[in-house]
Amino acid sequence: VEHKADNDLAPENAAILVPLSAYSKDKLQSYARRILRRLDYHSKETTEQFELSDLAYTLQLGRQAMPERVVFLVASIHDLKNALQQFICENKQDNAWR
Repeated sequence: VEHKADNDLAPENAAILVPLSAYSKDKLQSYARRILRRLDYHSKETTEQFELSDLAYTLQLGRQAMPERVVFLVASIHDLKNALQQFICENKQDNAWR
């Protein structure tokens, strides 16, 4: 279920926190891969705009506290895709915290 964020609260192009959590490091990376695949599919297969603020809001609202966590600070879907790719490859990033 996707929830809509109140976009009046943040200025356009403001950095947004996108959290992910899972029970293990492997599951967290698997979750990141699934989100990246979904974002890639969505950008290639539809003409709908995918709102970063809506995705972040959904992940923040539906998040459960789990042992493994990462949060990305990004300003666009493109930034999020890059951050997810770097996370999956286990590269150090300035915009991601575990």
